[in-house]
Amino acid sequence: MLLANLLLVIFFVKDPDVVAQAEKGGDVLQALTESFKSFVKELYVSFLRSGSGPKLGLIFSVLPIGALALAYATLGTLKVDYGSTDMQNAELSVYNTVTAGVGCLIGGFLGDRFGIKKMLWLFYALTTVPTVYLGLQIATIGLESIPLAEFYGVIVGHGAVYGMTFGLHAAIFMGMTNPAVAATQFTAFMAMSNLAISIGSYWQGIVAERVDYAMVLYLDSVLVIIRLLLIPCVRNGEAPSQIGPSLGVAGEPAA
Repeated sequence: MLLANLLLVIFFVKDPDVVAQAEKGGDVLQALTESFKSFVKELYVSFLRSGSGPKLGLIFSVLPIGALALAYATLGTLKVDYGSTDMQNAELSVYNTVTAGVGCLIGGFLGDRFGIKKMLWLFYALTTVPTVYLGLQIATIGLESIPLAEFYGVIVGHGAVYGMTFGLHAAIFMGMTNPAVAATQFTAFMAMSNLAISIGSYWQGIVAERVDYAMVLYLDSVLVIIRLLLIPCVRNGEAPSQIGPSLGVAGEPAA
């Protein structure tokens, strides 16, 4: 599949700008330098001179994407310490991945139907339900004593809700972008989201090693409160009169 995707991009996706630059020729290093300077300038304009939305978006993007301990590195160590076999781990990964994919579709549909911010608030809150439940079970009876079916159910259930969350999480960033520099802003938002995932996996590993998994799951759920408080402040895009630093009301030049 990766090879087919690569060949499709190479032979069928064309970039007119690249073709035009190739025909012009010239110094490749100079062209690369100018391109980098242009990117830095766009980055500055897109976040510091495009209204309050992008700035708030940066803060929003570095926060955890809901309760994510059961979606990334911590899930891998949980399965190992639970004592499941390689076959059981593989089955759980398949179920979790498929369920998360279906969740993305359902989340997008519900976001379009009832509003992205309302649904995202709900999905963020729902990611804490299986997370807290598993934390309580670990604290009460121990990780190894949880029945396999229950363990599967909690992980897959979280995967479904997290899929809904992740799909709308990306959609809300699309609404925050300024159309003039949308690619730069959206790339930065997603990069910050990946950084948030990495930071989350790092501190969760430390807490799991020094305390236990239950504490990791509790803290992971508590951090979601910050997201829930911030969502009402997030805008789904700037109004036309606020896009760009040089436009006034109704797109007329600013005085």
